Amino acid sequence: MAEAYHRVAPPQGLSGARALGHFASLITLRARLTVLLAYKLALASPHVSAAAIEAGEFPRLAEELEVWAVPRIVVNGVPQWDGSVREPVFVDRVLAPSFE
Repeated sequence: MAEAYHRVAPPQGLSGARALGHFASLITLRARLTVLLAYKLALASPHVSAAAIEAGEFPRLAEELEVWAVPRIVVNGVPQWDGSVREPVFVDRVLAPSFE
């Protein structure tokens, strides 16, 4: 399963910047793998930045962004979805034109 995270290709035709925030409890394997995917996507494109935030370490920020489940994906400061998704779905969601 982890080898799937090595296949992130540079995004084609990305016109707007994406800032990914990823709230997680790094205890869970799914959250750690999602963090890894977010970082790899950021490495693949200069238009994407990523940060993993331990929800328990930043309770005020977690409350402000209504983090009730982890992982929680935040794009450009707006919470987008909770839970892990497969790599192609993750990339498609992050690169969606609605985030420009």
